[in-house]
Amino acid sequence: MGNCNYPYSNSSLGFGNDFVLVIIVMIISSIFIIVGLGYIMDGWKLIYTARGKLVTNGIYQRMRHPQYTGIYLICIGFLIQWPTIITLIMFPFIVLMYYKLARREEQDMLKKFPTEYKKYMMKTPMFIPQSLKNNKGERE
Repeated sequence: MGNCNYPYSNSSLGFGNDFVLVIIVMIISSIFIIVGLGYIMDGWKLIYTARGKLVTNGIYQRMRHPQYTGIYLICIGFLIQWPTIITLIMFPFIVLMYYKLARREEQDMLKKFPTEYKKYMMKTPMFIPQSLKNNKGERE
């Protein structure tokens, strides 16, 4: 690709000519993106086949908002791949907006399924999958 005078161009990711490091970073960021897409697809599949019922099985056994966790992971993957000021500035806004949306959706779910959703909230973490939580049962 020749000499590159732009340290954060797509060809170098700021690592100059260290091709192995670029490949490692691309693999790591791609893993975040692929896992994020998987969370989104798993969540959507269950929600849209539930026909208005409360979903607490599948990926929803491990976390309450897998689609938003997926979006966060995709954003982290993009932030790793394209470390620009814009991606860095946008990430906290995206996290905040989806957090607020999740809280609003939870209020709606509590109205629709008062007892069941409250129990579900008590035992299921919001964004971090249960298998990644520590054994002390700490919640966010």
